[in-house]
Amino acid sequence: RSLLLASVRPGAVPLRHGSRLASQLLSTLAGHPGVCRQARHGACLALADVAWLAEHRPPAWWQPLQPHHAALLEAARATHSSASSPPALVGAPHRSASGAGLAAQGALLAAVRGALVRLRCPPAAPDKLSGAAFGHLSEGSLVLPELRLVLEVFGPLDELRAALVEGSAEGVAASPGGTRGRGLVPLVELRHAQLQHLGWRVEALRASEWPTAPPEEDVGVLHRREELVIRRRLAEA
Repeated sequence: RSLLLASVRPGAVPLRHGSRLASQLLSTLAGHPGVCRQARHGACLALADVAWLAEHRPPAWWQPLQPHHAALLEAARATHSSASSPPALVGAPHRSASGAGLAAQGALLAAVRGALVRLRCPPAAPDKLSGAAFGHLSEGSLVLPELRLVLEVFGPLDELRAALVEGSAEGVAASPGGTRGRGLVPLVELRHAQLQHLGWRVEALRASEWPTAPPEEDVGVLHRREELVIRRRLAEA
């Protein structure tokens, strides 16, 4: 998956051996029959992503797969799609945090959810979701099924991580497997592209865009400012 999401600098030597390397990695995984038996298995999710990228956003160096490699990817995709609960919610890679960062993310998510409830647009509970789309959600996703909208909430650590990625990718052209310039890490961009392909709209809401209350501000005023942000975001969607 990382190989397909990789970017190269303009004018750099092309990744000539990318397809061969991908074939070698798939052969290694094919030697472990149990890799696709559990949808929550990290390798199964990664292989399902590889299958999606190969079909919808193949890089320029991608070559047609050998039959047994194609069968491996198809098995991973089928296992992932048939999951009874959203595997990405178990622990999305871009959401790993601890301590104060996790607490800040949770507080922000609760505040956004509260604003949606006050506006009578309550997000769906994760255990009530069904269908292929739920496999591409993270624990920062708030799903509004009636609007076919996923509101992705990014906490302070998510913003810092994205800024570091943007800084390291400065002057780097995006590969066909991903895009740059939106302040998102490649794996998050992939999740959004997968949701959009399934007919969902995705809106990112960052911690820096969310209102904060000075000590003297009334809670009701803060709530109105929060609701205004949500109204604007929904209108833009």
